[in-house]
Amino acid sequence: MEFGASSRVLNPNQRSLFNPISSYHKSIGLFSSFNPHLPSNVSFHISAANSRRDCICKAIVKDNSIKSEKGKRMPGEYSHDFELTSLTALSPLDGRYWSKVKDLAPYMSEYGLIHFRVLVEIKWLLKLSQIPEVTEVPQFSKEAQSYLQGLVDGFSMSDALEVKNIEKVTNHDVKAVEYFLKQKCQSHPEIAKYPFMFIGLIVRT
Repeated sequence: MEFGASSRVLNPNQRSLFNPISSYHKSIGLFSSFNPHLPSNVSFHISAANSRRDCICKAIVKDNSIKSEKGKRMPGEYSHDFELTSLTALSPLDGRYWSKVKDLAPYMSEYGLIHFRVLVEIKWLLKLSQIPEVTEVPQFSKEAQSYLQGLVDGFSMSDALEVKNIEKVTNHDVKAVEYFLKQKCQSHPEIAKYPFMFIGLIVRT
């Protein structure tokens, strides 16, 4: 174990105020024979990187019995699941600064990520339905288009939780969104006739 300190004389005209050689002799007297409180396993070494400008002092503790301890477990009172508060948040953004940044949550949170994935896939599907060359996707009626747009506009926290539950089965976040949309469209006769549209047809860039 080493403890280090260094000093530099910034003004060459003040070299006489700090002389590494004289400091060395003073240190020997201060830290060795003239200091009865100094442990026997501690020794000091002074080196001059530049005899006129720099002096480095190191204290070395010769003790190999010190071993790093393994991480200690928290006491029982801290082992339970914490509720998210300003004291338990892992980031100050979710803690003390939450009142300043909470308006960003709908866009930058996990909820926001899922919501915008739903938006992108719906918009992409609607765009494909308007291209005659893409025969796999039919041209939707106005009512079907409104229904699909409603999945985006009416997206809620419960919808996001449903996607997360599907993700536990699929083990894939984007695929979970596709299955979520497929389930939502099963109740619409026009869209339900093409169940494959949300499974593998939607191209992701």
